Amino acid sequence: LGLKNKIFRESDGAILSNLKSYNLTDTIIRKKDGTALYITQDLALAELKKEGVIENTHYIYVVGNEQKLALQQVFAISDQLGITQKDSFTHISYPFILLKGQGKMSSRKGNTVFIDKLIDEVKIELNKINSELNNDDIEKLASAAIKFSLLKYSRTSEINFDIQDSINTSGFSAIYI
Repeated sequence: LGLKNKIFRESDGAILSNLKSYNLTDTIIRKKDGTALYITQDLALAELKKEGVIENTHYIYVVGNEQKLALQQVFAISDQLGITQKDSFTHISYPFILLKGQGKMSSRKGNTVFIDKLIDEVKIELNKINSELNNDDIEKLASAAIKFSLLKYSRTSEINFDIQDSINTSGFSAIYI
């Protein structure tokens, strides 16, 4: 449909978007070997939403900052194809979370940290600081330390999480405050 309506163009066997009118860079829709890319799945999802399989009038994508351009392209192409108007989409981005000594958390790479494990690690470190705290206080302090350490950053800035910084008794931490 995109090729027939001259929304897309062909180049060396690949199919490309034409997003100049949206002030966006073009993207590959299908590689020259016929391989579909993620964008085709996103467009198929938008089509399902339009058909009422997923009923709504506004769609919010909560996806990392690094996907901003890709989502803008999806929204624009969806608009071009008449699937869903570009204004029906909102991208709420979130930042990378970097763990001290471990780099960026990534489910694809298998280096995610489960909150229960993180809470346990923070509780162990809090016990080292003050072994006389009761379990309820340790639990509350651990939760506060983690929340504060994540929320002290802006929604779009990279988060550098460090357990020692989160429980610092003389710095910008929940424990200190």
